[in-house]
Amino acid sequence: MHASASNIILLSRDTVARYVKDYYFKCYGIRVIDNMEIRKFFKKINDSMPEAKSCASTAFDSINAVLYKGKKFNDEYIKKSGSFYGIISSIGAIGASVTDKKVVELLGKVIQKKFDLSGAYGAWSQYTHLAEWLIYLGSILEIEPTSIKDIYLDAVLFSMNKMTNNTNRMGHSWATYIAWSLDWLTITHSNRNIIRKHIEANTDWPDALKVVKIV
Repeated sequence: MHASASNIILLSRDTVARYVKDYYFKCYGIRVIDNMEIRKFFKKINDSMPEAKSCASTAFDSINAVLYKGKKFNDEYIKKSGSFYGIISSIGAIGASVTDKKVVELLGKVIQKKFDLSGAYGAWSQYTHLAEWLIYLGSILEIEPTSIKDIYLDAVLFSMNKMTNNTNRMGHSWATYIAWSLDWLTITHSNRNIIRKHIEANTDWPDALKVVKIV
């Protein structure tokens, strides 16, 4: 089972309970964004449109070659913050599903490459990109039954071990902590459960443990 990426979004100016968000998403494929004004929502979309168009165009032109002809996305493309979303959009545009075997394998390879790039010296922006990609993937695909479960959980562990809630702590990313803490509850309930178990079993990093206990 998977949660399909939805084109339907419900905006609420007020706070919406997590169980209500999960219900709308699981039953109707509707993503609920709370505490959001319509004007602010569309401003965010307009501000990100140029990069989104660039990434989507590149991904759409090459997705068939990558999926079916053994080609690879180059490192410079994977380094871009919006490339993962372009890939996901292009997968839908060619009529494929995020649960297709080849698609899942591709997403695993992309996450692995981003993981590798995040390990380079001074790769601060890559830390945050990786967190955002993992959160997004965890919101649209049930990870447990897939072949990329281990890759995904290893990347999550790395990401959470590299984040901090202390802006003065060297070697850790505050922006990554903000991404995980703000968007943790957008991840599906089952994915949150497997992430929580993995984190609790494999790290004693307090900021990681704090995030996975958010309910």
